[in-house]
Amino acid sequence: MKAYDPPSSFTKSTVLFKDALSWASKNDLSKFNLIFVDPPFNKDIEEKVLKVLANNKTLSPKCKIYLEHSKFSSIEIPSSFTILKEKNVRDVK
Repeated sequence: MKAYDPPSSFTKSTVLFKDALSWASKNDLSKFNLIFVDPPFNKDIEEKVLKVLANNKTLSPKCKIYLEHSKFSSIEIPSSFTILKEKNVRDVK
């Protein structure tokens, strides 16, 4: 089996597995250009995470936030965010 050799642009990538609510409220987010949010469904976490991100003044306006949530729940998106794309796949939106 051959080892994966990522493009040089990937060497600047950082993957963090953290408690998003506490970590994002206390840290500088200016260096992130993508934030992936996939919380457990039906726990009312989605809106809390989005509010924490919206209230973090270091979040870059160019940062993209990818959010997965149940299509059966209604999520209020902060007014400072713009939805670029929506898609349903089975029970996921």
